[in-house]
Amino acid sequence: MAATMTDIAREANVSISLVSKLLRNDPSLKVSPATKQRVLDVCKRMDGVRSLNVRLSDPCRVVVPVNRIFAHDSVDYIAKRSEGQAVQQIIEQQGGRLSVVFFVESQCLSTIEKLMDDPDYCNALLFFGGLMSTELAELLHRRKFPHICLND
Repeated sequence: MAATMTDIAREANVSISLVSKLLRNDPSLKVSPATKQRVLDVCKRMDGVRSLNVRLSDPCRVVVPVNRIFAHDSVDYIAKRSEGQAVQQIIEQQGGRLSVVFFVESQCLSTIEKLMDDPDYCNALLFFGGLMSTELAELLHRRKFPHICLND
């Protein structure tokens, strides 16, 4: 069985981060040719590395439901705030996508239920700005639907 990056790092006497960056050919990695060869030799001797691919088996399809009344502020939050940018970056690194869906206040719950019912379009929800209500929280809990809440 292949070793983990932790096993490789321990055996080569380097950090796990170095092993990860080296195996991903990270251009920011500065390492001597001797260290690089030592890590590669350990990988070969230990029969490779398992779990190199950290992508999700089912890519994230995260949807941000946005009340039309607050559309400008909501899109601005996602595009410009560090929290919104970080979430988007993580999702994209995992091969996923972040989408925005607009709704009118009276259709909030029905819109979110429709999203939850379509796993090909949405398999997680991102909420921010106080959208979470007791009724919505109960729905998410009852359906055991993955979600993140970011509030100011």
